[in-house]
Amino acid sequence: MTTRRRLAAACLALAATLCLAACQSGAAGDPSNGSSSATSSGGSGPPAPTTTQAPVFGRPYTYPSGVSVTVSAPQAFKPSVTANPRFDHAVSFELTLHNGTDEPYDMSRLRLEASVNGHPASKEIIDSTKGYPGLRGVSTKLPPARSVTVLLAYGSKEWPSEAGLRVRVGPQQRASAEFSGPVES
Repeated sequence: MTTRRRLAAACLALAATLCLAACQSGAAGDPSNGSSSATSSGGSGPPAPTTTQAPVFGRPYTYPSGVSVTVSAPQAFKPSVTANPRFDHAVSFELTLHNGTDEPYDMSRLRLEASVNGHPASKEIIDSTKGYPGLRGVSTKLPPARSVTVLLAYGSKEWPSEAGLRVRVGPQQRASAEFSGPVES
């Protein structure tokens, strides 16, 4: 009888551990716990995000190559006087790129095109005062199973209400994903 109780207790403990692990793994992909500057992580981090059917702000989008990106919802802000180039209005995105391949990802293959209110946005602006360093300082090679997060900003002639970011991770057309939607103020 004592053996049966011990076996039942062990099975119950194992089931509780598995349930707890499953609940905690859902929080690992939460975009609200991202970084606000260019950072890298890897090795023991969460596995590569799952593929989504269409690019959606805040959710990972995985390309056929295994590289994935997560783009935050766009945020409107007023650039500082030290921003370069100078604009009265801007929109920002937080972009996280994860290398889910077996080879280093060449960051020079990354192409970004922003749009604001249905029109192509300016080239990327750097506003270090407000915390938008852009792609400067990001390593040229992203090792396998590692991620990098960057804050990007694009100038606009008018206050942004809609914005989009097209992210290309390679030369093929299918290596392109477009995130778009309303701007959060």
